[in-house]
Amino acid sequence: MIVLGLDTAQGACSAALLKDGHILARRHAAMRTGHAEALAPMVEAVLREADRVPASIDRIAVTIGPGTFTGLRVALALTRGMALALRCEIVGIGTLEAMAEAVRQEGEGGGLIIVAIDARRDELYFQIFSRDGVPCAPPALLSIEAAAAEVTRWSKEAEGPLRVAGSGFPLLAARKEAWTSRLCDTGRNEPDAVCVARLGAAKAPGAEAPKPLYLRKPDAKLPAKSMAMGAARIRRGLPADAMLVAALQNASFEEQWNAAAVAQFLDGPGTALILAENGMGECEGYALLRQTGAEAEIISLAVAPDSRRRGIGRILMEGVLAALREAGANALFLEVSVVNEAALTLYQGLGFVPVGRRAAYYRDRFGAHDALVLKRDLVQNET
Repeated sequence: MIVLGLDTAQGACSAALLKDGHILARRHAAMRTGHAEALAPMVEAVLREADRVPASIDRIAVTIGPGTFTGLRVALALTRGMALALRCEIVGIGTLEAMAEAVRQEGEGGGLIIVAIDARRDELYFQIFSRDGVPCAPPALLSIEAAAAEVTRWSKEAEGPLRVAGSGFPLLAARKEAWTSRLCDTGRNEPDAVCVARLGAAKAPGAEAPKPLYLRKPDAKLPAKSMAMGAARIRRGLPADAMLVAALQNASFEEQWNAAAVAQFLDGPGTALILAENGMGECEGYALLRQTGAEAEIISLAVAPDSRRRGIGRILMEGVLAALREAGANALFLEVSVVNEAALTLYQGLGFVPVGRRAAYYRDRFGAHDALVLKRDLVQNET
């Protein structure tokens, strides 16, 4: 089984690809911000190094927290978007669990494994594990005083050093307790995607997609405008979204693209990427556009297989039309297969009319199909 492990929960961004427990490729970079721009290229890099394509991924394992509000959303959104496109399994792994696994794998003996992350406000994200990595209690947000009491409770019958992972080590080491001298700093302050992938390979996927485990409510609220257009939000895509677009493209069409090809397209003049996301930040559809003067064309458009027949395509197209009007386009062209009845119905309902036909333009396992060239006059339809 090929498992992709992802982590953006704390002060790093990492991705790892494993096959049957063996590391095929891994990437790790320390960063407090910029996870959204770094993660997708990192995934592309590990796939390229391992000589694998996105469709080869059987399961994605991702840290679900506790962690930064933005960081958790970045990895979860990419994970869910890829899962929608690739129809692969996803599992969530606790941040503290992944850090404990890294300590366990070091195999240096010892007693308990303590994971303590400084959560500010004199609090810790805290969890204690046995020497074998089995949780002694659920993850929790505790005051330093309460965390110390937990160490006292569990350390009484545990022999050997108390191995601590996380930025909260100095806060525990400053305590004057019977166990203070037994604390051992492992230097593990961040989760590692390799451990996330290994834990994910052993964990059965749940019936629902993993959700973030914040333990503390976010200090900042998402702006109301991010929830525009009903259940879906339209936003401009970035080169960092190339991995998602390639995955959706390859799940929808015979012609296969990779993230590098998408990124190269977006580097061209007059190009744009429009994305449709749901309220969880999951990409459910995309449109690649190119504009030359007053005329624009849709190069590729797709909706995730599991998101079809829910109006996402129409919302996406309305976002495309709005973006092109803003860019000063007067007309929009696109091509659609004559056998794609759902797409034809959508485009006709949006005012597109046929202006040409291309024989045997599309090919799939059923044979060749003509393409209709459709046009929408943007100026006429504004009134």
